[in-house]
Amino acid sequence: MRTIATYLNLIAAIILVFAPTMASGQMLIHRRKAFRTPVYAPYAASFNGSTQMMRMSTQPTGVAADGNAFTISFWINLAGGDTTLQTIFSIGDGTVQRLGILRTTGGKFQARGFSFGASERLTVVSSVNLLAADTGFDGSDGWTHVYLSVNLGSGSNGKLYFNGVEDTSATWSNYSGASSIDLLPATPRWTIGADQSTAATNRLNGALSELVFFNTYSDNPTGYYSGTAPISPPAGMDLYFSTTGSGDNWATDNSGNGNNFTVTASPLGSPSGP
Repeated sequence: MRTIATYLNLIAAIILVFAPTMASGQMLIHRRKAFRTPVYAPYAASFNGSTQMMRMSTQPTGVAADGNAFTISFWINLAGGDTTLQTIFSIGDGTVQRLGILRTTGGKFQARGFSFGASERLTVVSSVNLLAADTGFDGSDGWTHVYLSVNLGSGSNGKLYFNGVEDTSATWSNYSGASSIDLLPATPRWTIGADQSTAATNRLNGALSELVFFNTYSDNPTGYYSGTAPISPPAGMDLYFSTTGSGDNWATDNSGNGNNFTVTASPLGSPSGP
């Protein structure tokens, strides 16, 4: 007859077989992030908020000159400056901004788009904060996924998501049909981590990962971060900064278009990604 001790030993053996291996005294915890599993860890690049940025001063391949639609997707982990204006991504001619993806002095996410004649065509401001302190979006590590897709030609298509959850209370203005944003100014200044001005002010203090930009509309926030593998660049993707390496290598465009950026004040930091 089997004793209680026999059954207890059998249960203990099963637990040892199937339990994950861990060092003595450690507890293995899997924290599930929004719409992904912790299988694939991408590279990230960090900007110091004062000297570091990335810039491309040539016309990018694959981008329409006057676009009424675009999508941008990225992970961000801010490190400080919660009351300062910080630029995540910017297009302009060195003097006039055409597209700005920003974190405002009030702690909100903001996107602003302008036509060739510098008329404002788009302003969207989030209803939630995007701060260096944990926003509550993504556990305790500070990483937040931002996804914005706009179609000005439709007049009704505009989506802003944080970690796959739509910000339905975001404020949209200057948003009308058939409007266009000048994505290819004559003297291009495509910039990541600072504004498009010659002085490159309002710099980013924080890290970015898996940054994607393309000038079509796509209401598909989960499609540009699978969580298990790098993104497979779809047709029409213009920029994709991801996994070829950390530091300066993050400035190499993975979209296949060769739209590489140049790093100022290299090397960029290379923290763990989301």
